[in-house]
Amino acid sequence: MNKIALYSILALFLTACDAPNTAHVNLKEGTKISLNNVKSTKSYMATKDDKDRQFHYFETTADLKTVYQDFSQALEKNGYKPAIKTQDDSTIQTYFRKPGSAMIVANFKQPNPNQATTQAVLSWAVN
Repeated sequence: MNKIALYSILALFLTACDAPNTAHVNLKEGTKISLNNVKSTKSYMATKDDKDRQFHYFETTADLKTVYQDFSQALEKNGYKPAIKTQDDSTIQTYFRKPGSAMIVANFKQPNPNQATTQAVLSWAVN
């Protein structure tokens, strides 16, 4: 348990040393992506439809279009192809697929069109 606490503190320290408003996410296959305009992030595991899923929740400081483009570019650089499922003025739901990798489900929502803040969630099956 002490090692987990030590690693958590070390990760927090190293994250604080990164460029401001940048978040790093380790994808299932071990690829690390960097995302811009992120002011806070939370990661957790949850079970949905009898499958364990990894979730990453982001609060960003940019509008919906900018956040979607930034996340899409980061994933496309790593071989993922986007397929928009739904889109309207305040939300975008996209599937990112890459052969041999878990499909990533991404949801983007701009709650207030008058503010440049967007919420984003990335998730994928772990097992």
